[in-house]
Amino acid sequence: MQVRLALPPGWICAQLDFREVGGHFETNALILDVTGRMHTWSPPPAVGERFSELREAMRRPSVWYRARFEVQYSGEEKFRSFGPDEPGMGHPSGTGGLSRRAAVQADHSTPCQIG
Repeated sequence: MQVRLALPPGWICAQLDFREVGGHFETNALILDVTGRMHTWSPPPAVGERFSELREAMRRPSVWYRARFEVQYSGEEKFRSFGPDEPGMGHPSGTGGLSRRAAVQADHSTPCQIG
């Protein structure tokens, strides 16, 4: 629910990537709007804090370092965690390295293809 409340007006689909190693985490997102355009979005810190709390609660018996959450305005949601490989952190582009091309290469799907 934290994500839905924080999303910008006009969104129809959002894909959030969360990465955490030690005490450092980053959250980046792609938003598909009602006009069909894709935008990068920086979620507020509270969204990353909720991901961190979820990660801590799921820590046993194993840990994940990266998660992807996709949500559509219609209510569909998809959550996937990745681990134990450490994620790339601190990309100089300011987007965390998240891009449409990276999303396609990572999952062979474009953002917001819930299925």
